[in-house]
Amino acid sequence: MRPYEGFSGHHFASFRLDHVNQCLWRASEQIALSPKAFCVLLYLVERSGKLATKQELLDAIWPDVHVTEGVLKRAILEIRKALADPIEEPLFIQTLHRRGYRFIAPVNETASAELVQREPASAGGPELIGREREFRQLDAWFHEALAGSRQIVFLAGESGLGKTALLAHWTRSIAGNRGAVIGRGQCVQHLGNAEPYLPIFEAVEQLARVLRRRLTEALHTYAPTWLLQLPSLMSPDDRRRLREEMGDSTRQPLLREIVDALEALSQASPVVLALEDLQWSDPSTIALLSALARRTGSARLMVLATLRTAQTAKNGLQAAKNELELHRQCRELSLRPFTEEETVEYVEARFPGMNSAEVANALHLRTAGNLMYLQCVVDELSRSGRMESDPAVIRQTVPDALQLLFKRQAAELDREEQRVLDVAAVAGESFSASVVAAALGWKQAEAEEVCDGIVHREVMLKRCPDLGYAFLHGLLRDSLYRRIEPVRRSHLHRAMAKPIDTRQPGTVTSFLYCQASAAA
Repeated sequence: MRPYEGFSGHHFASFRLDHVNQCLWRASEQIALSPKAFCVLLYLVERSGKLATKQELLDAIWPDVHVTEGVLKRAILEIRKALADPIEEPLFIQTLHRRGYRFIAPVNETASAELVQREPASAGGPELIGREREFRQLDAWFHEALAGSRQIVFLAGESGLGKTALLAHWTRSIAGNRGAVIGRGQCVQHLGNAEPYLPIFEAVEQLARVLRRRLTEALHTYAPTWLLQLPSLMSPDDRRRLREEMGDSTRQPLLREIVDALEALSQASPVVLALEDLQWSDPSTIALLSALARRTGSARLMVLATLRTAQTAKNGLQAAKNELELHRQCRELSLRPFTEEETVEYVEARFPGMNSAEVANALHLRTAGNLMYLQCVVDELSRSGRMESDPAVIRQTVPDALQLLFKRQAAELDREEQRVLDVAAVAGESFSASVVAAALGWKQAEAEEVCDGIVHREVMLKRCPDLGYAFLHGLLRDSLYRRIEPVRRSHLHRAMAKPIDTRQPGTVTSFLYCQASAAA
């Protein structure tokens, strides 16, 4: 998509402020701005010609966070630099001494309502190869939403299959289609209780950057409790008056309020909520999706949520999803790993002219078609100049990025679980609880209990029909194998009466390791 197709935002001078993608453009050049500087500029542009006091800006951009005026000054300086705006004779931002700032350039609003002729999914980059079918399916469901048939869509798959890339590219492609507005929200992994509706609040704040006053009015009418919790949408005086209107009511009808508000907004503009990593969501957000799905009235509304298939049971998501599927009130689009042919296409896209068949075959075997792993392995080989190496080199490559990722995941386990992982990594990609028990001097039931606990975490191990347990991926096993000190690795091999197999794919057998084994 070209930079301004489907653009929704403000124009001033040679600049365009893109609300949907949250960036600043000058002609076809994107100008770098930090997120807070963008928010300050957007706030001033939306109130062009009006004074925005320093305190008003601090309250709006940094709500509930104590910061000094120096933070605001740095943001203004960043904006001036991006706009090449001299402070002595400003063209855009006027400083009113000891009071605040005012945007003084003429501003025009743009909201594209034209149907955008898009490029195919593969034009978005190598990571979107093989996603044309999914792209077309999302388009079809979106057009049903445009006709008033609300859509709740789960974009599912294991970690690393490219759900985020597909979501981002598709939402960019439909931005402005018949006036559609997009709000994005990110669910965050947490240890205790998650903040209710966290990704929804984030998505609503993004909608505000496009809809502005229309969103504020809709929230005031249908969801005043939400409006009070979004201080950047109101001045302090308006917030005080709203509190007075609501009185001393302790009622918190957040669920019903936001459902009503989103449905009302969708009557004027199609609304798309893009929610990431729903497997980490709070129960309130899941309840909201269920409520949106079960309503029977017409709404030009689409919710597109990514989730990891194996991690949906902990927060009630799986139960809610099953209930919606039973009543045909949601859709699911499952991403699959790359095929070997798509891996070849990926390599050719990144390295044009390269004779890629043999290399791609080795990459496919090494990564099992997982896009994130494929990207990491290719990046590692490219950096080290080994992209056209012997396939045996590829089969033994463990990228540093994945090594750190897996090491961090393992560090979250307790000491007994880490001991089990060490034994399992030495045993191979699949293993039995009896092997773990023998190596650690445990009873088999104890080993099974710890292994089952790791399986329940859904990040390291899975049940295996043959031997009992297996690593989720060969790269994971090889990474954990490498983190074991050579002497300890030798002891574990000896404890399992299993010599180091130098022919085993993915097993690292450097001179140092063999030397350590001999020394032991």
